[in-house]
Amino acid sequence: MTLEPNAPTLVADGYTPLGEAVNLALDMLERRKSEYSDSGVDYYQPWLVVMTDGAPNGDKMELERAIERTNSLIKQRKLTIFPIGIGEAADMNVLAKLSPERQPLKLKGLHFREFFSWLSKSVSRVSASTPGEKVRLDTDGINSWGEI
Repeated sequence: MTLEPNAPTLVADGYTPLGEAVNLALDMLERRKSEYSDSGVDYYQPWLVVMTDGAPNGDKMELERAIERTNSLIKQRKLTIFPIGIGEAADMNVLAKLSPERQPLKLKGLHFREFFSWLSKSVSRVSASTPGEKVRLDTDGINSWGEI
C-alpha cells in the first residue's frame, strides 16, 4: 500500500475551486479503496468532509461532475459526506447539492477544535464496529460546534 504524499501548504487567496477539490478527493478515495481491495483488506464506507467559507469559483463543469459523483456514490452507499459552511459567505446551496441526504451545517464561529474532536470520536465509534454495520452518529455532540 502506498501513502499519499504530504499535503501541500495551503494559502488563502480568495479562489475556491470546490469542484476540482472534491473530484481530487474522490479520486484519492477510489485509489485507496482499490489498494485495500487488492490487498484483501476490508474497509469502512469512506467519509468526506467538505468545508468552505465561500462560493465555488472554479470550473463549473468540474463542480457539476463533483455533484454528480457525490450524489451517485451516496445513493450507492459508497460515501458519507459532511458538508460544513464556515462564516456568512459560505454557499450552503452548493454544499446541499453535494450532499442530498445530509443537510449542510454551519460551523459555529471558529469551533474547529470541537468539530475535529467530534469527528475523531465519530471515527473511533465506527472503527470499533464491523465493516457494513450501521453506526449512529453522536448527533447531540454536533451542537457543540455546528448549527443549521
